[in-house]
Amino acid sequence: MKDEILHSIEWNMTKINGFLEKIVTAPPPVELKRLKFYHGVYLESLFSLIDYMDEMDESISREIKYIMRNLGDDSLYYFRELHYAITHRGFDISTHSNIVENNVRLMTPECVLNRDGLPCPSPKENILLKSLLIFDMATRVAVLLKLSQLGCRYEKDREEDEYFESFLANINNAAIPGFVKGFIFDHRREVKEKIDSRELESSLIIRVKELLFPESMLNILKILY
Repeated sequence: MKDEILHSIEWNMTKINGFLEKIVTAPPPVELKRLKFYHGVYLESLFSLIDYMDEMDESISREIKYIMRNLGDDSLYYFRELHYAITHRGFDISTHSNIVENNVRLMTPECVLNRDGLPCPSPKENILLKSLLIFDMATRVAVLLKLSQLGCRYEKDREEDEYFESFLANINNAAIPGFVKGFIFDHRREVKEKIDSRELESSLIIRVKELLFPESMLNILKILY
């Protein structure tokens, strides 16, 4: 069962990281329809991972909402309805865009309706990518917490996860917002409190954790400034 969960996380995180890179690196001229597609698949992949974990009785939705609220962003419901609107109603999120630091950024849609036809409260950020990144990072941390609860460790020395410790060191020195550093370090302590001593196949766990916190995220998180 754990291997199945790990393989699903690996597949979805591969999609999430791939399309996030395409969204982040979008210098003009860029076809807005293509950018709309990238955002759509990116959102779809995030919710595919969340819904899969819920179906496996390993829900991470509550943890994601908790992390986002701590960051002052209560947009999980908004993104769920935006994903539904894009997928099932053909909602066009590319009608408003702007150039920010030599890349095309879609603006946050303000007229997203839920499935009852009522407007959803919009995120505070005008740039869609900024709110998406908070949602993204909350999801990554929630998945890591869940893996720790499931006992997914791969080091012989179970007290330290060298890859994650290296990522934390880079985070601490990187030019990214303090509140992002804060919630990562706060949840890092929670992860260590929940670690189980059981081990799974090391190579698969290594791949999954590297996908959850790739080095490229250090530069991407600078967008939050």
